[in-house]
Amino acid sequence: MSGPGLAYGPWHMVTGVDISPIQPQAVAPNCFFEIYNVEGNWPWRTPHDFIFIRHMNTAFADWSETIEKAFR
Repeated sequence: MSGPGLAYGPWHMVTGVDISPIQPQAVAPNCFFEIYNVEGNWPWRTPHDFIFIRHMNTAFADWSETIEKAFR
């Protein structure tokens, strides 16, 4: 995903996650942002259909743990 999530149709619910509050002001109505450190325990209890991680090569101390969380 990039920018305000306009590439996705209104039938998609898009949640963007970042560790700092740098989200755009204008976003599509089906796009939400959360401030969260994904190296901690993930707060989401329902599974995701798609998880996209980009430009995070050196971001995680333990990649295997992050990937495990993504596939729960």
